[in-house]
Amino acid sequence: MSITNKEIKHFYHLEILRLASALTIVLAHYPVFKFNTKNVPYEISSYELIPLPKIFSYVAMHGSLAVLLFWVISGWVMSHNYNEDHTINFKQYTFKRFARLYPLHFLTLNLTLLLHLIGRYFDKYSISTNDSLSTYAKNLFFLNNNLMGSKPSFNSPIWSIAIEFVCYIIFYKLIRKIKGKGYLLVVLIPLEYILYRNHFPNNRLLLGFLYFNLGMLIYFFYVKSSKKVFFLLHATLYPIVTYISRDTSYYEDIKFYKVAYIAINLIFISVYFDNFLRNDKLKKIFLKLGSLTYSIYLLHIPLSKVIILLEINKYADQLWFFILYFAVILALANLMYRFVEIPAKKYLLKIYK
Repeated sequence: MSITNKEIKHFYHLEILRLASALTIVLAHYPVFKFNTKNVPYEISSYELIPLPKIFSYVAMHGSLAVLLFWVISGWVMSHNYNEDHTINFKQYTFKRFARLYPLHFLTLNLTLLLHLIGRYFDKYSISTNDSLSTYAKNLFFLNNNLMGSKPSFNSPIWSIAIEFVCYIIFYKLIRKIKGKGYLLVVLIPLEYILYRNHFPNNRLLLGFLYFNLGMLIYFFYVKSSKKVFFLLHATLYPIVTYISRDTSYYEDIKFYKVAYIAINLIFISVYFDNFLRNDKLKKIFLKLGSLTYSIYLLHIPLSKVIILLEINKYADQLWFFILYFAVILALANLMYRFVEIPAKKYLLKIYK
């Protein structure tokens, strides 16, 4: 089986996978509600706050893996969109990526700054611990301190978006160098992993590029032969994950192979189920839900700050609060996408032209 980006414009179930990844990250950050406005924890363990079966607490504890999965998905999607499209020049490509990411980042960063100032004025608890003028300036230009494992600042999730933006830039050059020869990534990825594992363990930029390239590799494998390669990768990774999982000293190795194993399975399954999706209305719903991902990701920390400032997070262990919290995030994300992301992107692209 061979596919091209001309034959398939969208991977609908991947949109749902992107949404699930974003919501998993929100779930992982839910324990911020453990603290009251004086930074004193309530008498309840972090993940006991989640008023759902324990499996959700387990997912939340490992929610950081969803960031890695998100990078893998981005590598897949970008490869599909630009593998055969060499008409766009570097300047156009970079500005298009900038117009997609920066407006909402700018808005949520300044919203977080405002909430931080309000919190300091009333001597309230702040979720992040590195909110200073210098870190604000760095965040403004996607130079988040957390890129090198430092303490989070302001709208802390932006660190992974900053990494993704850099990955986009490098991707433009890389996709033209390999020219469809995805097997070259088989050499590049192990080298990146060795550098990260043995020499730069705190370099999250290298980590992001590693998983982004993994997504590219999975895509190129799928393009060449989906079924055969899927079973080959499955058969290869499963025993590796099983073997190294016996020794917790190999945590980084376990994490990498597990994410690779999970990503390959989830992506291939998602793409496979697209074969059975015939309902156009359902396709539109999937695309709509996937489009909310970025807003969900950048809005949940500012919303959490508001909730803590109002001191209503004391109800966080109640099911009604949990449901309402996620409902509000989805509603706000929809508004942000419609009235901020789309108009701002169109405006910036219009100015560029």
